[in-house]
Amino acid sequence: MPALPAKPFTATPFVFKDPASLPPIGMTAEPIFEEMDSEILKIVRQSIAAREIVEAEASPADDNEAGNIRPAFALTPYVPQDPKTLPRREFAFGTHYIRKYVSVTVSPGGLGKTSNSIVEALAMVSGKPLLSCGGDGGLSERLRVALFNGEDPRDEMARRIEAARLHYKLKPEDIEGLFLDVGREQELVVLEETRKGIDLRQPIVEAVVEHIMTNHIDVMIIDPFVSTHRVNENDNGAIDRVAKLWGQIADRTNCSIELVHHLRKLNDKEATIDDARGAVSLIGAARSVRLLNRMSKEDARAAGVPSQEASSHFYIISGKANMTKQDDHRTWRKLESVGLGNGEGLTRPQDHVGVVTPWRFPSKGEAAETIVNEVTPIQLDQIVVRLRNQTSAFARNSGSWAGFHVMDALGLNREDKDGRDKAAKILAGLIADGTLVVAQEEDHRRHKVNVVRPRPE
Repeated sequence: MPALPAKPFTATPFVFKDPASLPPIGMTAEPIFEEMDSEILKIVRQSIAAREIVEAEASPADDNEAGNIRPAFALTPYVPQDPKTLPRREFAFGTHYIRKYVSVTVSPGGLGKTSNSIVEALAMVSGKPLLSCGGDGGLSERLRVALFNGEDPRDEMARRIEAARLHYKLKPEDIEGLFLDVGREQELVVLEETRKGIDLRQPIVEAVVEHIMTNHIDVMIIDPFVSTHRVNENDNGAIDRVAKLWGQIADRTNCSIELVHHLRKLNDKEATIDDARGAVSLIGAARSVRLLNRMSKEDARAAGVPSQEASSHFYIISGKANMTKQDDHRTWRKLESVGLGNGEGLTRPQDHVGVVTPWRFPSKGEAAETIVNEVTPIQLDQIVVRLRNQTSAFARNSGSWAGFHVMDALGLNREDKDGRDKAAKILAGLIADGTLVVAQEEDHRRHKVNVVRPRPE
């Protein structure tokens, strides 16, 4: 398919529309976004700033004034400064989005990275703590955010945005300052490789800088990074030029640039920063890199999450933090299905869209309480009767372990490790809520052992 013609990039404000009026998937969408005033592109100050970036990327500037020729490279002496007078680092949102710098989010496909970016964007433009479990974390001021998606059509992005707006009960005025553009309507390719080498696409770069500055954009999220170039993604030199060009744009515009990037296929293995697809120079050029990983089977068991629901959970972990303390803290998210109300009875049901929400990994006690709620009253009676009539050890490695009675009551296989893990959690939960107690009794050898009994009436 022939490439789209190169034309200047234009940022498009997101305009609210009733989600019930959005066409179901597969129908032709009506335009729901207004065009910007073309006169705004003529502002001279932004055009000059954009050209400075282009000229710096293309070739060094010559300075021949007064007969002085600027050297190709010059060393600059460092002048000590009072550290108290140095400007603070400008974190736009959390510690990942940083003004004047490029940040990278690396994620496997189909996990929820686009939905996560959308909800973060809505949190920024609304100033509300949408992704905080405790309800805190609101911004001191609302930001202006530009979303560029190079994969999905506009109507699909509108479904995702409106689903998130419905879930978080945001009014149209709450999301003023959000801009949405898609690669199917206009390209955002800043560098491309041709037979003559790697060429800078000057009109695109100029237009991006102009629109960021004209619209006072604080954060620009580009998903995915690969949609912004046509160079070999395994070429470290070429990818380094692309990443640093975005860094120049961020610096010139005082904007935070977020590049969303794909992982190579891992076959359900936990991802690390080394698993990012293509050249490593992208990671090297970013000041903050985070990874999104799916909930593992082990995490699902520990949290008491049913196996069929584990795929809707993922966590975010820092892979690189140049400007904050590096830690292994996991921030959990969950995808909730939200109906748009755009159906027509049973023959044309409404669309449902996954919306990223905050989720807290439960403590062992909370996980045990959750899994205990799955036990039916009949099963609980069977467990209590068996533990009352038989001496059952608290120790899991005992041949008379109390958990075996739990497994029998629930119809679980005693040889199955997952079944034993589930029984152990249920047993712990029943002890925690006082249904069962751990007591010391003498065995047949008159040794004191810990056993599990029903709570005395």
